[in-house]
This record gives sequence, structure tokens and C-alpha cells, in this order.
Amino acid sequence: MDIVNFISMMAVALVVIPSSLTMALQSTYYFKGRRLVQRAPRGGIDGEISIVIPVRKEPLELLEACISRIHSWSIRDKVEIVIVSDDDEAFLESLRSTVNKWRVNGLRVQYAWRSGPRGYRTGALNVGLYLSRGKYVYIMDVDSVVKEDFFHKSMKILSEEKTWCVVGRWYTINEDSRLSQAISYSMNYIVDSIYRGRSSLNLLIMPTGTGTLFKREVLVDALRGWDEERIQDDMDIGVRIHWMKGSVEYIDEESVGVLAPSRFKSFRIQQGRWAYGATDVLLSKLKLIINCRKSSLKKFELALFLLQYLPVVLTLIGAIALAVTSVIHRIDPLKSYWQLSLVWLLTSAVYIASFIDSNMRRGRDALSSIINLGRISAVTTAVSPEVSLGVLKALLRVKVKYRRTPKGVFETRGERLRIPLELLFLIMFVSLGILLVSRNALFTGGWLLLYSAGYLYTAIRWPKDLFMD
Repeated sequence: MDIVNFISMMAVALVVIPSSLTMALQSTYYFKGRRLVQRAPRGGIDGEISIVIPVRKEPLELLEACISRIHSWSIRDKVEIVIVSDDDEAFLESLRSTVNKWRVNGLRVQYAWRSGPRGYRTGALNVGLYLSRGKYVYIMDVDSVVKEDFFHKSMKILSEEKTWCVVGRWYTINEDSRLSQAISYSMNYIVDSIYRGRSSLNLLIMPTGTGTLFKREVLVDALRGWDEERIQDDMDIGVRIHWMKGSVEYIDEESVGVLAPSRFKSFRIQQGRWAYGATDVLLSKLKLIINCRKSSLKKFELALFLLQYLPVVLTLIGAIALAVTSVIHRIDPLKSYWQLSLVWLLTSAVYIASFIDSNMRRGRDALSSIINLGRISAVTTAVSPEVSLGVLKALLRVKVKYRRTPKGVFETRGERLRIPLELLFLIMFVSLGILLVSRNALFTGGWLLLYSAGYLYTAIRWPKDLFMD
């Protein structure tokens, strides 16, 4: 095999194999998880719950609504609220007024203001943790919704010594845009797969940033709080829990609602941060994963979980390599290695079927499931450059600042100009795709045009977001 054929084969492999493996794994997890039957017992509240709410550039109305929901619980007398603010000093008076109002209404609320956001979110969590006095600690984002039954059932499970925290099922509380609706459908499937499915296989479950109830004593005494060098707090602390032989349990029948991004800009910021954070945790805690007293299979699968953004990156690299090789050497690699493409088509068919099945089981119809699968696939393709930058920075051990996902009114505030990478990739892939089709390289050219459709869809739906950061 000459060098040209080898490079073209590797380009096809990068496009096909990582994504095929990901779809095959997620489909396997999903179908396995369908058999999971949980009946988490409901117990009494056997200790106080400290709810830590980190805030930074959050709309005040979201914080008010969050505290109001807590006030509506019948267990509110067993709850203390610790708000940790990293906002500027001008916000402090509004925060103080809000806290005083809810104190008058009978809630135990305290707040801390950090003039310097050391450690960003993880630093704020540590401040809240060491100010808290409850037996249990629950991290709550201002936009999340949780019912008190989650605490009854979680505490029953936490009565087991080996269980250090309990994770609830995520769902989105908003479908106010095409993007948030697509995320909602996607989240149904992702939770069914990587939480419900992996739990049924007794794999290593990870905590979530909001929606996890911890034993305070293990956070303080064993874990010494959150690692302030990491921006992905949930994955980092999950690795350390498993390394210390603790257990993270998942309950599927109790849900935690979160606010999904409504704009592509917010989604791009979120995914770039998550991609950096997951890769950074893998690299910084690789030694702990290797030395974890779990089976080799579980440790390997945990590493794959932290590498969940790598297929997106490899597909982008493969697409570029495929396009350049095809144009320079006037070949059609996807036609030459059609067997690999067939594997991708087969795994895609199973993946699509499992995605539709997941959403239909939650009251959605097949057509809307297909439409929203197309939408989430398109925006996932469009965030590939941002995700790739995040992974690259983590690999190069570049320190980045924590950027919160803009929510509410902040989705349209504080915008600045940026280089529209998505538009540049759109132009490149469309141009090269058309050129290859004109040269009769129909398979590779057609695939490049199909791949560029994600960028095109995003450019049509959110043109301003391509230029704003």
C-alpha cells in the first residue's frame, strides 16, 4: 500500500470508526437500560440538607424562582440555603435584599460574596461546602428544578456506607426554541443510555453538576472538597470518589430539570467548556483511574466516558484530511473503502432506532424525534471547531477561565465579536464538496456536502451567533 492510499484509508477510518463505535456503545447501553426496573424506597429525612447555590452573572429572577421552589417544599425546615456569589459588588445589594426577604419568610438562607473568583465554580462550591452545616450537600444551579421526593429516596440509598452520592435523572425544563427542543430530545436519549443503561451494567456512574446529593462528611473529610484547578467539577469529583472506593448511585425515577441553551452561542460556550473539562479531568486524574480498585473493564469504560468528545474532534480532522487528500490526488476514498462506510450506515440505523424508541417511550412521536435528531446532529457538527479547540487546549495543558453558559437575559448580553470558525468551515467543505462532485468523486464529495449541512443549518438559524461570543 502506497502512502496516498494509506493516508486516504486513515482519513476514512477517522470519519467512520470513532463515530461508529460511539453510536454502537450508546445503542448497546440504551437497549440494556430498557430492562432496568427501579423502585427506590422512600425514606424519612434523617438530617439537614445544605443546598449550595453558586451564582455568577445569573438573572436575579432565576435566583428568586429557585428559592421560591425550595420554600414550597414540605421539608423546608430541614433545609439551609448557602448562596455563593462571584458577581461584581453592584449585585451585592440585590442579593442581600433577596436573602433578607426569604429569611423573613422562614427560610434559613446565608450568602457569601467573593471579591476574587479564585477557582471559579469549584472555588465557590468549596466556600459553600465549608459554610454548610447539613448532613447532606446538594449543589443547585439557579435554573434547576428538583422535587423533594428526590431527597427522600436519595437519603434511603445513602444510608448504605459505601454510597457517597446519588444522582437523579436530568431533563430539560424549556423547549422555547428549536435548539432547546432538540437538546430536550437528545437529553432523553443520553440519560437513557449513559446513566440508565450504564447503571444497569453496573458501570461507574459519575455525579452531575446539579442533581446530585452528597454525604457532607465524605466531601469534607475524604475528598477535601472540590479540586479548584479543574473546571469540570462533577467529573473530577466522580473520579476521586471511585478511586477512594466510594459508590455513585443513579435513580431513574426521580428527575432533575435543567434549563437548556436557547441559542447556538450559549450551546457553543457550554460544549467547548465541557470538552475541555472532560479531557482535562482524564489527563489530570489518569493515575487515579489506573490505580482505581475496579475491574480493568470498568476503568477502561470510565476513560472512554471522559473521552466522549474525542469522536467529534476526530471526525472533523478526518473530514479535513479526506477533503485535502481527495482534491490533491484526485481520488474518491469513500468509494475505495466503502466497507467502512457500510459499518457506519449500519450503526447509524441502530442508533437512530434507539433514539426514536427512547423518545417515543416518553410520549414523543417518531417524526418529531427524527426532526430533532437531525437538529442536534447539525449543531453538534457545527460546534466541532469549538469542541476541538477545547480538547486541544486540555491536551496542551493550557489553563482556561471558567465560562458559565449564558442563561435568561444574559444570553443576549455581553456579546463581543469573534472569528466565525463555523462559517469558514462551511465555505471550505461546500467548496471542496462541489469540486469533488464535479470531478466525479461522488462518494467523498457527497459526504462532504452532507457534513457541511450541519454548518449550513446553524448559519441559517443563528447567523448572528457565528460572529458573537
